[in-house]
Amino acid sequence: MLNVVAWGGMLFLLLVNAAPAMCNPTCDDLYSPRRECIPYPAKTKTHHLGIEVDSQILNALFCVTGLGLLPWRLRDTYYLLRRNWPRLSQIHAGWYIHGITRQALMYWVIFLFLQNSLWQIVMAVTMWAMNRFNRPSWVTGLCISVSFLCAMVAGGIEWWEVRRRKKLQKEGKLPPAEDIVRRNSAREETAEDKV
Repeated sequence: MLNVVAWGGMLFLLLVNAAPAMCNPTCDDLYSPRRECIPYPAKTKTHHLGIEVDSQILNALFCVTGLGLLPWRLRDTYYLLRRNWPRLSQIHAGWYIHGITRQALMYWVIFLFLQNSLWQIVMAVTMWAMNRFNRPSWVTGLCISVSFLCAMVAGGIEWWEVRRRKKLQKEGKLPPAEDIVRRNSAREETAEDKV
């Protein structure tokens, strides 16, 4: 998390021209130090790919979560398509309560997190398949924006349901979380015995 904040801050400062000394000859020159930070062998002088290196590092950091969590997101999608609510309720016991939380919210959370991973894949392919001279900036902007939006909405749904659950538990309308997890585990074992 701290890496994303640090590299994102550096990218922001580079994009808003916070270091005017890096604008040599101009800020918009493709070979200015603002746009470069590593030696460029095609030129006689040393150039630095600042914005590009920063963007690639951020892309890799975002791919850690987007691609790293993909197997679990696909597993959840599989359970969702098979309508295995007891198993999903056990996996997502922190926010989902089978029979209390609306099932549509589980569909939305799983769909949005899966979309987050898919948009990260599109962004990674775009970033790694094209060089900085011919890569359309709108594609990376769209991919990162939609990917973040999907993750934020899914996380917001989970946060809201946790908040709602705590409120119901405080009012005594809902048993403690441990009892719910135990009940869902028993329900899953019963379902497996029938199969």
